[in-house]
Amino acid sequence: MNFNKRQIYIINNFINQNNLLTVDCLTDRFKVDKRTIYYDIDNLNSSLDNYGIKIDTNKGFGLKLTGNINNIKKIIRDNFEENYDFSKSNRLDYIIKKLFIEGGSLSYSYLSERWYVSRTTIKYDFDYFRNLIESRNIKLVSNNKGTFVEGDEKEIINFSSHYLINKIENKKIDYHDMNFIFQYLNKFFEKELVDDVYGYLRIINKKSKKSLTTNYLLRLLVTSIIQIRRISKGHHINTKEKELFFDNIDNIKFFPLTSIFIENIEKHLFINYITDDKLYLNEHFVAFGLEPSYLVKDEEYEQIIQRAINKVSSIMHVDLSNDLELIEGLRFHVYPMIYRLKMGISLPNPLLDELKQQFSILFNATWYAFYGLLSEKGIVITEDEVSYLMIHFQASIDKNIKRTNVLIVCPLGMGLSNLVRNRIEKNSLPNVIIETTSIIELKTLDISQVDLIISTVELNDIKINKPIIHVSPLINYEDQKKIAEYFLSKRNQVKFSANKENGKFKTLLKFISEDYIYYTKESFSKEVVLSKICTDLCDKGFIKREFFDSVIDRERISSTYLGNGIAIPHGNIESVNETVIAIINTEDSINWGDDKASLIFLICISKKDLTEIKDVFNDLYQVIDSEYLIEKIKKSNNAVEAINILRYEGSKYD
Repeated sequence: MNFNKRQIYIINNFINQNNLLTVDCLTDRFKVDKRTIYYDIDNLNSSLDNYGIKIDTNKGFGLKLTGNINNIKKIIRDNFEENYDFSKSNRLDYIIKKLFIEGGSLSYSYLSERWYVSRTTIKYDFDYFRNLIESRNIKLVSNNKGTFVEGDEKEIINFSSHYLINKIENKKIDYHDMNFIFQYLNKFFEKELVDDVYGYLRIINKKSKKSLTTNYLLRLLVTSIIQIRRISKGHHINTKEKELFFDNIDNIKFFPLTSIFIENIEKHLFINYITDDKLYLNEHFVAFGLEPSYLVKDEEYEQIIQRAINKVSSIMHVDLSNDLELIEGLRFHVYPMIYRLKMGISLPNPLLDELKQQFSILFNATWYAFYGLLSEKGIVITEDEVSYLMIHFQASIDKNIKRTNVLIVCPLGMGLSNLVRNRIEKNSLPNVIIETTSIIELKTLDISQVDLIISTVELNDIKINKPIIHVSPLINYEDQKKIAEYFLSKRNQVKFSANKENGKFKTLLKFISEDYIYYTKESFSKEVVLSKICTDLCDKGFIKREFFDSVIDRERISSTYLGNGIAIPHGNIESVNETVIAIINTEDSINWGDDKASLIFLICISKKDLTEIKDVFNDLYQVIDSEYLIEKIKKSNNAVEAINILRYEGSKYD
């Protein structure tokens, strides 16, 4: 049978029982006269008569289908091509594909013409989807350009995935019948794309500690492929509402497994995930139970792991040597890490900057522990790899010392974090993560993981079921005391020490001597300055010749510039004979990567002083965070004056 557009429209209305059809509405829709419509009906009846079906045109009652109407779908199956399947289910699938999965727009007129239904029917379809997404942070928007989806990218992907999974489950198929599942997914995606993504997921599944069930693998396939399609259309996850850092840290240790999948997708499908895209996918990998499987032991690598654990334990003053989970976690990461480093393969950590800021001491401790061990094999470790290793140590420390998540609330959501952090660290509070937010952000934040809120403003209008400490904007002595007393009551291990004169920076001062504070008016390059100082320290027996090379290696990995004209270069502890901290005060700033440094702390710590590293960095960060002390040191005229500033004026830092 050869039907025209009008005849298909009439048949489709009878199939889906859409609206009452009249000859008048058809003439208006297709802009033809009644005689043309009656001609169409006569042609249809000639064809339908073989199936015992007839279209009656009783005046005043509209068009009516009579006879053996159960045959109508058989007619469509026998006589229409596949692309003429105009069922409501297929129409809704088409809308999902174009609006939600591909992120395009559709007009009422286009859909009406495409599917041979009325604009009213299309309105009902759109209303159907509006009801489905009512509780989500997304909406259908209609304007003169058409109808499109607007809202949170995560919600769009989640909804689309939920819709497709429900359609598959409603068919009540065996999850092992992947052919049928693929056939359905091929309505929305190219066969090659579905096959490729499924193949990459199977690779990950084999590397996982526990293999996913087919059900879980299907769900991950659908979510992954929808995200890939939306990324290819330019839609990325952009977390507008602030997410707290400690909401992500526990999952990031699984990221190396997620990264294998992402690398395959980016390489073969030519798309680029941004950081938030990667974190979203990582959340799903973790949620579905994909967990890295640990490797067969290798004696050489086992020694590296054990020696690194011992070093970090010494630096952080906590015994981690018997933590089997830590050993297994490091084993999983160290084995492939050494291969990556040898081959020059990078594994970026999307949380690198946050990890360095929040765990600066542990980050440096991890670097100290692994740099020397790997340099013996001619391998230079990267900051990204250090950050992944550090996460395993942090997780182990969390088990020994419960982590405390502190949220600071101030009018602008910034400015006080460093000040409060220093007060907390100064009172020897271990394992604290601090984040800052504004009052506006606080109202929308999930604070379920927050242990303590420190606020410079009253929070009476916000219902919060968390301990709150109100402080003044300048964090005075009484404020420090309140903070310390909170931790004292919770942990019974904090001794309050604010405003103790002559007791500040004791560890730092132990390793600073007026003989190794250098003033220069000449303008040198970073390499020349470091070479001169290292040569002097080597001649005096503090360091070995190769220490300079390790300092430069560290700078190549990532600049040690901290901001405010300050840099803290440091090198391999294996190349240090006696601990010393040299200070270089330059009249003209030195080019330090993309920045300018005028005050440089060269940190040389020996193996025998491993236990002092944590306190050295603790003191050093407090000095650096004090603009008062830094300006005084920069303006000092000689070494004695600089040391006296640290020794006697540290109390003004409070």
